[in-house]
Amino acid sequence: MALSPRSLQPLPGLCVAGLAGLAGFLVRTFIVEPESVGAACFIPPADPLLAAGCAARAAFVSVVWWGGAGIPALAVAVLTALLAWRNRGMAVSMAMLTMMLGGFGAALYRPALSCMALVCALVVLTEMRDRLPRHPAGRSRSPSVAPSARTS
Repeated sequence: MALSPRSLQPLPGLCVAGLAGLAGFLVRTFIVEPESVGAACFIPPADPLLAAGCAARAAFVSVVWWGGAGIPALAVAVLTALLAWRNRGMAVSMAMLTMMLGGFGAALYRPALSCMALVCALVVLTEMRDRLPRHPAGRSRSPSVAPSARTS
């Protein structure tokens, strides 16, 4: 049984969310949370470049802690759901953006809003799958009947 683009519709979004989640995990693990970075930033450093890096790290953690990753993902998800009934191409593109933002945010400190956005985008992608034609010729093909056994 061959897989059609219709059956794979939500899969690219899940792959994008997974890759973005991996990127968020790597940022959290190797940039934000290493003990050496925390120790270097515990006392304000004299080096201006290191002080700027510590300030950027502190700002990133503060923004993400208060929903900086989840709020934009949820806002794009709601906008995607509202546009899904008007413009299919735009809705799929925005759902993919939501999957990227939500996947990144789900790996960071407050994943609740990002996870809600992921669910909303997945629902939109699944709904868009149901709007795709079932067969390239536009007619529905029954999976229980083999193409050679059908009569026209």
